[in-house]
Amino acid sequence: MADAGTGGGARLAADSAYSAELATLSPAAFGEDLLGYLRLKASAYRLRGDARRSLAYSDSVATTARAELKDRPDEALTHGALGIAEAYRGQGDQAILEGRRAVELLPLSKDALDATFAIRQLAEIYMVVGEANAAVDQLQGMIAVPSYASAAGIRADPTWAPLRGNPRFERLVAGK
Repeated sequence: MADAGTGGGARLAADSAYSAELATLSPAAFGEDLLGYLRLKASAYRLRGDARRSLAYSDSVATTARAELKDRPDEALTHGALGIAEAYRGQGDQAILEGRRAVELLPLSKDALDATFAIRQLAEIYMVVGEANAAVDQLQGMIAVPSYASAAGIRADPTWAPLRGNPRFERLVAGK
């Protein structure tokens, strides 16, 4: 399964204090989760503003996710990881299709905890492709159910920085 939690790791790795550690990370540190490793690198470099490295790792995420989906076509979070990679690569329509597929395959009614990871992936996709209101809709849905997500966590997460200033986003992170 794609590592749904790379957002937190990417935030840490994107911190300049950890730049040396980010550079030396290898797939071995992630056990068998190559997709999680690649996602972390793509996200961390994106958060650091290193578009060239983020794009290179996003290309690798897309290739790896497609290969994994051949064997397990119904793996929701892998579809979400592919969607984020496609969004980073500028393929907005394909990104949204993959993100929506993830949410369809893993609805809240099936698995309330992991479904919030799929919703987070779709929110990130919408944000990256410039659909701020759709991203906020997903974030609202994500924090509306008991899960790891909270308004305070979203407010502190630099992933969502492009949404700052959006009135709906500001109300959401203010808990209103």
